[in-house]
Amino acid sequence: MTYVSQTGVHVGQNRLLSHGHLDPGYLRKVPNRGKATQPRTHPHSSHYLGSVHGLFQLGSENQLKIKIDSCQKFWSEFVEPDFQDFRADQGNLRKAFHCAISLFHMSDWIYKAKGLAYWRSVPLVFVDRTGAQVLVHDGKSFANALVLIDPNFELVRNIANSAKHYSLSSPGSHPSSPGFAANTYSQPAAFSPAVFSPTAFAATERVMLEAPGGRDLIFLDLASTVRLMLMQFCASHGITL
Repeated sequence: MTYVSQTGVHVGQNRLLSHGHLDPGYLRKVPNRGKATQPRTHPHSSHYLGSVHGLFQLGSENQLKIKIDSCQKFWSEFVEPDFQDFRADQGNLRKAFHCAISLFHMSDWIYKAKGLAYWRSVPLVFVDRTGAQVLVHDGKSFANALVLIDPNFELVRNIANSAKHYSLSSPGSHPSSPGFAANTYSQPAAFSPAVFSPTAFAATERVMLEAPGGRDLIFLDLASTVRLMLMQFCASHGITL
């Protein structure tokens, strides 16, 4: 039986919570994909991720499916909630990693929203390893092009990738680009003896990125500038968020 309650949407035995995430006790999901890889064996088990604000569709057996299938939905259901969750809890490292991962992977959705032919016609370029400007040719080079627009995107991308993979073999050209997940840390609300550091008198707990010379960067500042860049970039290319 499928019904709507005050706390969420129930699809058979699976539960979509009101904030848009499946109950982890029912389903394991894989990042970068909109489909669950291991639905439970219940005949009414949901096969798609999404939220009560998404698009409702009925399958061949009148099965409710809620999909994240556009830039606008990925932004409103993942990127923006993850950013706001972290901004409300700025010392939470887990929320910082979630925020970074959502912001970085928004580039995949933007790239596919228009397609390669459009981005090459703009033309959108990135800088390759030789220092030459080259037209984008895939999703990875598209992300590299965003780095030219906002260098902080490289930092957010590598925070996300290091969080997923522990360490990076090629952390990037930015001097503050992290090579390890541990380069991003949570700083307690306490006085720091590093009196020449801009973060020496932090009054609240916050997540930081290690940087050369002890001048560590505030993750909220990085995330905020990248979020704004993505919003402006999408607006300039007719992509609704």
